[in-house]
Amino acid sequence: MHPINKEFMENLKLFLRRNWYWILLYAVLYSGLTTLVIYQFTMVPLLPIAIALLPLILVVLGYFGALLWIGIRKKALSRKMAQKMTECTGIALITTVVTILPAVILSLANTQAHIGEILGDPLGLPSYMLAMTLIVLFLSGTIQAATTFLSYQPAKKTYKEQLEKKQQA
Repeated sequence: MHPINKEFMENLKLFLRRNWYWILLYAVLYSGLTTLVIYQFTMVPLLPIAIALLPLILVVLGYFGALLWIGIRKKALSRKMAQKMTECTGIALITTVVTILPAVILSLANTQAHIGEILGDPLGLPSYMLAMTLIVLFLSGTIQAATTFLSYQPAKKTYKEQLEKKQQA
């Protein structure tokens, strides 16, 4: 195995050992809250979509909060750190957009089925729809949390390197 791949795998194992419970907690909360909103507010199709977009908003707020915190704490935000944070946030945003698509699709399917039911059609949703929604959203929440955490690791490493350079100087 190539030495870089070996180092990457060791870092990934260490990261997952340290953060697995946060990833699972996020996935459970994301899937539970989104499923609850999808099934309780079926006739408000934009509300489940807004709940699914909540992680996207949190990533952006976290980014600007981190920039503000670093800027206040160190009195100046280096250009390298700002670039790294922007790259990491871009990766997190793309991942979040892709992983909220199942919530949007399931929400719209549920809304369409209930609109048809109001108009006289049979419901048409399979009996396992609730379980399937929970499982799909749990998996997408797990992927979303893991990739968001992993995407900020380079920025964290850059920040630590800059602190070490300042302490040595």
